[in-house]
Order: sequence, then structure tokens, then C-alpha cells
Amino acid sequence: MIEEPPSHLKFIFATTEPEKMLNTIKSRTHNYAFRLVNKEVLAKHLKEICKTEKIKCDDDALMAIAEASGGSVRDALSLLGQFSAGVDEKGLSTEYVEWQLGLTPLGILEDLSKSVLNNELGTALEVVRNACAQGIEPHRLLSDFLNYLGKQIRQSDTTTRDGLANLVSIASSISVSISQLKSSSNPELSLDLAIAKLFIQPGQQVASVPTKTRQPETVTPETENIKPVEKKLEKQSHVKTTIKKDITDVSELIVRWPDIIGELGRVNRVAWLAFMDSKPIELNQTKLTLGVKDSSKVLQASEAKWQDHLNSVLVTAVGLTVSFDIKKIEAEEISEVVETGNINDESVEFKDGFALAAEALGAVKIDEFENGGN
Repeated sequence: MIEEPPSHLKFIFATTEPEKMLNTIKSRTHNYAFRLVNKEVLAKHLKEICKTEKIKCDDDALMAIAEASGGSVRDALSLLGQFSAGVDEKGLSTEYVEWQLGLTPLGILEDLSKSVLNNELGTALEVVRNACAQGIEPHRLLSDFLNYLGKQIRQSDTTTRDGLANLVSIASSISVSISQLKSSSNPELSLDLAIAKLFIQPGQQVASVPTKTRQPETVTPETENIKPVEKKLEKQSHVKTTIKKDITDVSELIVRWPDIIGELGRVNRVAWLAFMDSKPIELNQTKLTLGVKDSSKVLQASEAKWQDHLNSVLVTAVGLTVSFDIKKIEAEEISEVVETGNINDESVEFKDGFALAAEALGAVKIDEFENGGN
């Protein structure tokens, strides 16, 4: 029948695994390879259907459906049918489709991109915090941001060479963070770290997060003429006198640890997040063993770039140059050490790790439980 079918009969075989088809059948058939449809072509096809069915729609909404379908016409038509069945007189809007697909709204991506390119860490963290408050998953936010950056890179004809290099660097960092976020036990913290990493470039200091405790510096005729280098040296000299130097015993280091972590928070906020709940366990010549309370913090605290920031603070504060050994310990052991320390810098109000984290991330303490809430 297949080899010599009657004129009124035609066989059409469809498969997603053509390699499994028998050669005896392949040799007696014409083979047609159907591939996924380009999203622009698919969006145009959806628009023609909406016109025929008299469905109001936005072009961006149809493009979002085409992208979500992955080039499959069947999946695109299925999504179009589902979404158009629940719309009101306004029709198929971009916002409605993005909400149905769980996508990050374009406005959030634009605000995030603008804050990153303008080196505004505080604004960027505020954007992602608001996005999470709206129910957008951290992994989805990073994925959509990467796609948004990809579109900006593809429009590189309107971008300078430096601007293009910056976009590529940001996109590469986000791509790495997406894979790390999948295995994270604290997705929102990992999201904050991923965004903060974008502000750390070679030769660049991480942007500071504005706080309410710092007061603007008063400029007087006497201070106005002080050279910037002299101001910097004066500030460094003041910081050095706040913490005891030349510590060789771990018990002394434990006493000074809250002050050291507080100074680390002023040097680098991301490094502070990695070590804020750490505890010195053992100090052996040039090796310092630190304990942290969960596995995700072990990975973060083990990164060389954050350890370098901590090492620079230790050298300045207590005269130590060490390598680090990071271990996981119980939270109860951490709490014995992580207490409010006294910082003699009168221009800064000292806050413990929780208060600083809550301020930086916009968190509010709701309740506190002991023994897992039992």
C-alpha cells in the first residue's frame, strides 16, 4: 500500500524522531523537515488571526506569546486561545499577557537596566525588591533581564564601543548568576548578590547603598580648600584608631570581630553580606578558620574576591594577613559572637548584622521563633 498506493490515497507520517523510522519506509517516501517558526513571522501570523477573529491586541503582546511558544505554531495558537478567552473590552494587552506568562514587566527591566548603567546600587536593589514583592521569581527576573540585555546588544548599531562592552560584561555576569541561582537555598539573597556583582568591575569600587544614618558633610571655608588626598588620609587615619591592632590570639579576635565586620560593611557591602554572620574559630599563624551558619554562606565566603576585602580590613585593623578556612557550624554558636559592637566613628551609627541587612534589603522583622518554631 505504501509503495504503490491508489491515486485517491496518500499517507502522511509525522514524527519528532525521524531517526527511528525504518529505512524501507524512508526509501519509499518524500521527506520534509519542519522547523520552528521565526518569532517575527509567528507574531505576524497571530496578528492576522486576531484580525480575522476581531480580537483587539497589542503587537508586543503577540510577540510575547510568540517568544513564549518557542517557535511552535501549535503552542502559540493554544496560548492565544487561552488568553483571548479571558480578556475584557480593552483586548489583549501586553501587561495582561506578561502577567499570564509570569514574565517581568518591561518597565521593571528598563528601571533595572537604567540603575545598573548609572551605577546606582541602591536603586537597583530597590527595583528587584519591588519586583519580588509583586510575586516575580528571582530566577525569572534574571532570565528576563538577560533577554532584555540581549535585545540591547543586538541593537548595538546605536551603542558606542564602551557601552557595548559594558552591556556584554553585565550580560555575562547575569548568565553565570542564573546557573548559580538554580541551586541556591536563598534565592532572594542570591538575587541581591547577583545584582551587586554588576557594580564590581576591574578598578571600580562598588556603589554605596544610601542609608538614613549618614549626614551630609558640612563644607566650611576651612574644609573647602583641603585637597581630596588629604581628606582621604585623614579618614583612613581615623578608622585605624577605632580598632585594636596586632591581635595574635583568637579570643581577642572574637572580641573585636563585630567591629571588623562593621568596617567591612563600609568597605564592601557584598563582602559584608558574605561574612556578616561568621565567627572566628581558630587562628594559627597565617591561617584563620571561620564558621558560618549555612551551606550557601560557605560558598559565598569561600570566594577569593570577598576574602580579599576581609583581608584588607584585617591588615588595617588588627595587623593580620591570613588565609581562610570556611566551615559550617550551628547558628547557636554564631549567636554567641555576633553581637552589637562599638564603633568610635561618631559620624556613623553602628547597627548589627540584622539591622543593616533589613535596611539594605527593605526587610521587616515579623516574628522570631526558637527551636524551629516547635
